[in-house]
Amino acid sequence: MFYNKLNLSARICARRAARRFSRINFPPEVIDTDDIIELNGRIKSFFKDKGYGFIVSGTGTYFFHVSQLLSTVTPVRGSTVRFKYRKSKAIAFDIEIVFSKNAKVIALGTKRMFIKNVKAYGTDVREFYFEKIYQVKKGFWTTSIAFEAFSQWEEPDEGRIANVTSKENQTFKRYRDEEGELKESDFETDNETIELRQICCLYVIDENGQEHVFREDKAGFNIYQKLEELDIVFGLK
Repeated sequence: MFYNKLNLSARICARRAARRFSRINFPPEVIDTDDIIELNGRIKSFFKDKGYGFIVSGTGTYFFHVSQLLSTVTPVRGSTVRFKYRKSKAIAFDIEIVFSKNAKVIALGTKRMFIKNVKAYGTDVREFYFEKIYQVKKGFWTTSIAFEAFSQWEEPDEGRIANVTSKENQTFKRYRDEEGELKESDFETDNETIELRQICCLYVIDENGQEHVFREDKAGFNIYQKLEELDIVFGLK
């Protein structure tokens, strides 16, 4: 009898404590943005009937659920994705499908090309000329060209390249004035004025035989990733 009364009192106290606990306003969860990392990867596997899969990246493998996709495109093995994850969890979220294996169009920077129109592609190393452009150095009495500190390397046009590389034509070093206008100095060009650089390029040849070249330093996208995407579409990966 005494035990039943004690048990009843304990249950009453537990209910009262539960009511008090439910009225407590807990602060919202604080998300540490420094803990969130954005990566590029590729879908390693996706189980459509179960709604989950795995993304492989250079830093490891990440679990994902279909509810975390930002697009309506169905993920397939080999699709290129951009996603986020927290350092504390190897779970991907905010997943954006950048390129799908079943895509009909490939984005090459600002250019869009139908996959069916791509007849050949690849990467190679090509040579490009760069010219040393100097800057103006103001002295107390005169204004001269500061040859000890050039402004930047710029790509000259074909006519300028032909003139500078030809030993028959006399050419002069160029500089930009304070307004940014390109001008010639009174000093002749030398072996250090023009430099030949090797740059890796992605080339794509369309149905008309026209070659589209995307340089690694100017493409605005990762040319090696695009090469991998093309390999996936054409079944080479």
